[in-house]
Amino acid sequence: MEDKEIVRLFERRDERAVSETAEKYSLYCRRIGMNILQSPEDCDECFDDALMKLWENIPPEKPQDLGAYLAVAMRSSALSRYRKQNAKKRTADSLALAESELTEILPDSTDIQSELEAKELLKAVNSFLRSLPKNKRLLFVRRYFYLDSLSDAAEYCGMNPNKAGVTLLRIRKKLRAYLEKEGLTDSSGKGEKNDGK
Repeated sequence: MEDKEIVRLFERRDERAVSETAEKYSLYCRRIGMNILQSPEDCDECFDDALMKLWENIPPEKPQDLGAYLAVAMRSSALSRYRKQNAKKRTADSLALAESELTEILPDSTDIQSELEAKELLKAVNSFLRSLPKNKRLLFVRRYFYLDSLSDAAEYCGMNPNKAGVTLLRIRKKLRAYLEKEGLTDSSGKGEKNDGK
């Protein structure tokens, strides 16, 4: 079934919307969940949570890309569960490594003074990503949105892991410079927005 038809089912509050979405996107979403949680049971629960978010949010929302909308809901649910499970311990897993690679560039959520600034930051990151060649953009998204391991992201993009690691390092440096130029992070790279704007 096409996404537009599924969205119409959600709008009519037809429960088939949930089963059609699950049939079409469960493998896609469970991969996202497994990259974060490493637990099939936790992934199943997060997928159920993501489907519930769709049921609650459509309408009034009407996503243009149902798969991307669901992926964001799945990722959010899985990250929330991961953080609750790991609140008291630090591990050297793929998620912790991916987050640590970006903390040098992006501000902590507690440092962002308003939702407007968060939206500015997201808009700037998206603009920067659109400026990259497709293969580099895909590598960045696979590593930092889908939270693939470095080797999985590299394989997806047809690179060896060493080249992918160097490429990601260069992209992060360019992103830091771009955000500094836009006034969205300070020159130390720790992410406090410049007040002089």
